[in-house]
Amino acid sequence: MLLLATTNEITSQVPVNPFLWVIPLSIYLLSFVIVFARPAAYRPNVYGPAFAIAVIVAFALPLFLDGDYTLLRIAAELLPFGLGCMICHGKLSNQQPQSQDLTLYYMVMALGGAAGGVSISLLAPQLFADYWEYPATIIMVGIIGVASITPPFNKTAYTHRMLRPLAALVLIFSFGVIAYSSITESEDVIAQIRNFYGVIKVSEEEPDSPTDHLLIMTQSGENQGEQYTDEKLRHKPDCDFAADSGLGLALDYLTLRNPSLGRKLGAVGLGVGIMAALSNANDTVHYYELNPAVTDFANKYFFYLKDSAAKIDVVHGDGRLTLERELTTGSQQYDLLHVDAFHGNAPPVHLMTKEAFEIYLRHLKNDGFLVVTSHPGYLNASSLFRGLAKELGLTVKWFSSPDNCESDVGFAVFTRDEKFFLQENVKKRISQWPDNGSRTVLWTDQSSSLMSLMVWR
Repeated sequence: MLLLATTNEITSQVPVNPFLWVIPLSIYLLSFVIVFARPAAYRPNVYGPAFAIAVIVAFALPLFLDGDYTLLRIAAELLPFGLGCMICHGKLSNQQPQSQDLTLYYMVMALGGAAGGVSISLLAPQLFADYWEYPATIIMVGIIGVASITPPFNKTAYTHRMLRPLAALVLIFSFGVIAYSSITESEDVIAQIRNFYGVIKVSEEEPDSPTDHLLIMTQSGENQGEQYTDEKLRHKPDCDFAADSGLGLALDYLTLRNPSLGRKLGAVGLGVGIMAALSNANDTVHYYELNPAVTDFANKYFFYLKDSAAKIDVVHGDGRLTLERELTTGSQQYDLLHVDAFHGNAPPVHLMTKEAFEIYLRHLKNDGFLVVTSHPGYLNASSLFRGLAKELGLTVKWFSSPDNCESDVGFAVFTRDEKFFLQENVKKRISQWPDNGSRTVLWTDQSSSLMSLMVWR
């Protein structure tokens, strides 16, 4: 339970590093090997108090990081996990029976692991609206750790005899820190739901201000878009999607190219529906959204879809598979297709292969635009974008976020219409590739590696 709960926590809340799950698994296996190979390595009088202190650090640290998930926070969350593994595996090792009962012993251990997996994977999403199985598991391990402390019966060893009560006090304090951290993180949340795809929250900032009241949607810790509630401001798209962004420039160019015609637009990934704010009365916007709860929240708490004069349609399902099925009845002939289904900075592999891009291009007009949102960070997809463009005979340029934006979100704009990149307002916004290189990488359905995009720093 501790392994799965911790892995869910750090991989869902930390900006995405797809290999991060390997670290807790390695710690789990290493602790198992250590205590079963050398049972004396488990010292409950050390690990119990240390675990309680590590829990305080792990849950207090986010209060000072202001929501910034750094390597320091990852390490802080892995520290109580490692100590907790030593406690649990140490208790198991100490209870190892004689050889004639080992079969039953290991069978019960295996059944316990299976029951823990079912609890975290199947029961927790139904019982908890957030990843509360993580603090719940931490609390249970903490109780086991303190209960395992065995002070000696030497009446003169006053410090040793006080170890368990002191550790219990530290553990109780850590429970208070957990409670305070959970309350602090949820105090601005006005709605949330958890399903198979993760936890979706709508939070607010400056609720008492008529002009600065802002609503923000997050999915598993990742910003899905935001909007002001003021009627004069709520029609403005998020800073990253402004008129001088890569997406905004491509949409404006389409209007100038055919001013009398409406634009047919597609988007893989709905978020709060920001692209609807960039569409006009004659436009048609077709969204492909995997998570139905995102659509519910976008319609209930945000205004982009409701206020848009364009014709809006949302189809639920995997974007690539849905587009592939639609080809059986013909091409959609989109003027622009926007792919915005990244989770953090990690590209979903099946949406970024040569075969996936071939599907997108079959749905585009010959001079249409394919715009991909990217979040350079632990992974940098620049070389992949260049490789796909080279393989498919497209021109691609990178447009970083405007200077007044706080985030590093940018757009890779693919097209066969070379005139677009010659526009003066477009040339001013073309940016250097985030990797400052020219190397190319090509992913296919048969061969892809996230390691090829890893930023080592």
